[in-house]
Amino acid sequence: MSSRRIHLPLLASLSGFMALLCSLMTGACDDGDGTGGAGGEGEGGQGGCPTELAAQYTITVRSADGPVPPDTTIRVTWSVGEEPAFHLDDPSTWLSLDEGNVVCDVDPEEPAPTALRELHCQIWTNGPTQVEITAEGFVDYDETLNPATSQECGGPIPLQVDIELAPSPDET
Repeated sequence: MSSRRIHLPLLASLSGFMALLCSLMTGACDDGDGTGGAGGEGEGGQGGCPTELAAQYTITVRSADGPVPPDTTIRVTWSVGEEPAFHLDDPSTWLSLDEGNVVCDVDPEEPAPTALRELHCQIWTNGPTQVEITAEGFVDYDETLNPATSQECGGPIPLQVDIELAPSPDET
């Protein structure tokens, strides 16, 4: 009888641990309409958590004056440290998810774009994340993004962030 008392609490603990592990592996919840939550992006299911992992942040960078500046640089820092910088004009900095946590939608088989209307990047971090974006002739963007949370899923949900680079007052 005493062996059952030992094993039942162990079984209950394992069950709780597996539920937590399962929720962490499935990513964040959506808002119930299958759009993936806060930013309308993601792999959400009807009224539940997504079935696939999703980036914590998805950013869209635009320029108020036209195309995204070719010398746009994105730097990301989070609790683990600083990620390798992404330089739009330097394909050697365009990393895959296997290589880094900042993955932008650019084709490594093509030359650096010079007339890109929008730059989309996924940031695979966890928790508050500092994002710095610089380009010559534009005001620097420097914000710490904080994850959106869902009480339904008990944790963070993916966040879509739209960033418009404004011309530097010195340049207008």
